[in-house]
Amino acid sequence: MKVLLTSNANNPYITELVKELSKVMEIKNSVTDFWESDEIFDVVHIQWPEELFKWLAPSDEQLNHFKVRFETWKGRGSKIVITRHNELPNKEDALSFKSLYDFSYATADAVIHLGRYSFERFADNRTINEVIPHHVYTSYPNLVSRSEARSKLGIPEKAKVILCFGMIRTKDEKKLIFKAFSKLNITNKYLLIPGFFERYSFKKLPLKKTVIRLKHYFKSVFSNQWLGFKFVPHNEVQFFFNAADVVLIPRLENLTSGVVYLSLAFNKYVVGPENGNITEVLDKFGFPKFNGADELSVITALEKALSIEECGKVSEAAKEQFSLSHSVKLHVDLYTTITQ
Repeated sequence: MKVLLTSNANNPYITELVKELSKVMEIKNSVTDFWESDEIFDVVHIQWPEELFKWLAPSDEQLNHFKVRFETWKGRGSKIVITRHNELPNKEDALSFKSLYDFSYATADAVIHLGRYSFERFADNRTINEVIPHHVYTSYPNLVSRSEARSKLGIPEKAKVILCFGMIRTKDEKKLIFKAFSKLNITNKYLLIPGFFERYSFKKLPLKKTVIRLKHYFKSVFSNQWLGFKFVPHNEVQFFFNAADVVLIPRLENLTSGVVYLSLAFNKYVVGPENGNITEVLDKFGFPKFNGADELSVITALEKALSIEECGKVSEAAKEQFSLSHSVKLHVDLYTTITQ
């Protein structure tokens, strides 16, 4: 079995999956090879269609070239697999990707869904559809204690820490987080958002960046909020998750969220929205859910999670179906089925 996985993303979902699949088959991950390679692959597996266009919406000419390349691969005998990560990209110009997405998912030989919700909403009879759950991440170091993590970040030992990890993408997400936090009836509450300013560009406003940095440094010292500016390096992720009591997922429109599976890697209690594939994972572990349109619902879910004495106890049995080894097996089974 020879597979081309068309992603160069520095994303542990990809790197961990490729590493394990490489133990049982020949696999190459490359965007360039999708466009230029003359090699014969049994399977061409696309993760995010937009990555083939450097994450930008394709022009009509580029989309036509993509369609031609699609047919070229099929003409060589390759089977096309595509994973449904999103309904559309998480971008302000999401609709400009609709033609790309519509063609990709309708024309592929098989579509992988990361949950039942996606399967039930998008599966049709034009292609093979399989559910292969997003795996719990395995490559993040987890060597520091709760006390060590809090000491490094300057968080009080007795604080009840709510972590929002990753970029805050929209005003609605920001509003949800801060409104709920401000009204939480919890003593010693503390909000930790390491990537809060990640979506902002300060290249033309260096003084503004300095002022904001100082403001939020003093806020982290003298208040109950820690707001960060940048992407967290792989080996430092452990400090933020081990410092937290609960992880809040503020995604209001996503099909799925990698932060859910990152939280499970650190055995953290998760509070998340009732939408997309996220709901079924929360239900599987008995985590509190909320209605993103109902502020009281968010507050109630957070208070419930923070009131549980042992938030770090996550069912290991429930994690089995989200294991990397299970995901690899299901990928191999699908590749085998469509190439027979």
